[in-house]
Amino acid sequence: MLKTLINKVLPLIILPLIVSACTLNSPSVTKAKYDQVQTGMTVSEIEKIIGKPGESSAEISFTIPGVPNLPSGNKQAIYQWKNPDGSGMTGAFVDDKLVFKAQVNLK
Repeated sequence: MLKTLINKVLPLIILPLIVSACTLNSPSVTKAKYDQVQTGMTVSEIEKIIGKPGESSAEISFTIPGVPNLPSGNKQAIYQWKNPDGSGMTGAFVDDKLVFKAQVNLK
């Protein structure tokens, strides 16, 4: 009786743990998702595409080659989305709009 109970209950406990572990190691940022991200999108629009929030650095001031200086008072921020394998993407935002994106080793 105990053996039958273990054979029926144990898979119900173990299977979700295995699925969860696989999900933790799977990339959330892929090249296909990166390609969907377009200049002018908001952070929340990009988070919907990626499927998780980005990590924000403190609000900073930055310059981007080829982009004219921005007037003071504009909110500037950098967000990153990282995968467990070190790949990921970075986005530069001005007034919550993407002005520049870059990726590292996305598949």
